Amino acid sequence: MKQIKPAKLANGKTVMVGYTNTKPEWGCKQVNRLSTVWGYDKLKSLTSFSVSPYSYLQKRAIDYANEKHINANYMKLYIPSQTEIMGIKTHYGARATATYYLCKKPPAKNNWMF
Repeated sequence: MKQIKPAKLANGKTVMVGYTNTKPEWGCKQVNRLSTVWGYDKLKSLTSFSVSPYSYLQKRAIDYANEKHINANYMKLYIPSQTEIMGIKTHYGARATATYYLCKKPPAKNNWMF
């Protein structure tokens, strides 16, 4: 299950944030994308002791949207799964992404996706 939640941008607009792919009925067009090294972000969030890795990625994605003045109303976050290298589970080299979309009909708040 994945919940879609609203987040405020610096310009006062609301962007919906979720972990699910866009649906055809939303009529979305990709307008930007942020790619980051997930292992580094995860470590940085854990050393700050203030936010979870997922919240850290969302905050970083919103900061990026504000910095670049991205006009989007849906933001899809992607967290890579762990890989195993010589028996050790790791996120080494894995990329987390935030993909920004402008949708004709963006998903609604608390829209649970299965």
